[in-house]
Amino acid sequence: MTKEDGITQADPYDFGSGHADPVAALDPGLLFDTNTADYLAFLCGQDKDAFVEGYDTTCANLTAAGFSTDASQLNLPSIAIAELLEPETIFRTVTNATDFASEYTATIEAPEGFEVTVQTFDAPEMKQQVIH
Repeated sequence: MTKEDGITQADPYDFGSGHADPVAALDPGLLFDTNTADYLAFLCGQDKDAFVEGYDTTCANLTAAGFSTDASQLNLPSIAIAELLEPETIFRTVTNATDFASEYTATIEAPEGFEVTVQTFDAPEMKQQVIH
């Protein structure tokens, strides 16, 4: 990534936090659904058990219900893995937020030396795809 001149290497101040477009937000196309339990399970993985218990649940209850405490499994558009020592499968679930059939293409920019594959699951009754 470069600065506006197309030559100079970009620094963190060039990346910014993005720009919210409120009109486009009304028609997102795809949704990466997450809920409070997803974020609480994420916090369990960050050793914030006492905070989670303030929401009338426990980390044990969340994991028993199938919520992952692995930060890389939090259902967000970006994927980050702190320490990749062996192959790992990452799941993402997206939902078509429109009333019509849509087609999307996953674009992968894998770091050098890494192999990334995308596998989809398309169930019309569920209207979602899982990206590994």
